[in-house]
Amino acid sequence: MTDRPIRSQYEDMMRHVFTHGVAKSDRTGTGTRSVFGHQMRFDLSEGFPLITTKRFTSNRLFTSCCGFCAATATPHGCNSTA
Repeated sequence: MTDRPIRSQYEDMMRHVFTHGVAKSDRTGTGTRSVFGHQMRFDLSEGFPLITTKRFTSNRLFTSCCGFCAATATPHGCNSTA
C-alpha cells in the first residue's frame, strides 16, 4: 500500500497513460489511449476510491460492485434469486 492520496495516484496514472499510452480507435471515432497492466492499490478500510463525475448513491455503488464481482453487467448482480 501507499500513503499517497487517491487523487495523486489517479493523476499520476493519467499522466502515465497520456505520455506512454498507445492510441486506439473506437466505434465512435473519439479514440482512446491504452496502457496494459497498470495497477493502483488502495486500503479499503479508509473508504472506497470512487473517482467519477457522476452522482452515485450508496445503493447504486453497492449494486455496481456486486455486478463487477459477479462478472455481470446486469443490475441483478447482487440478487441470488435473479
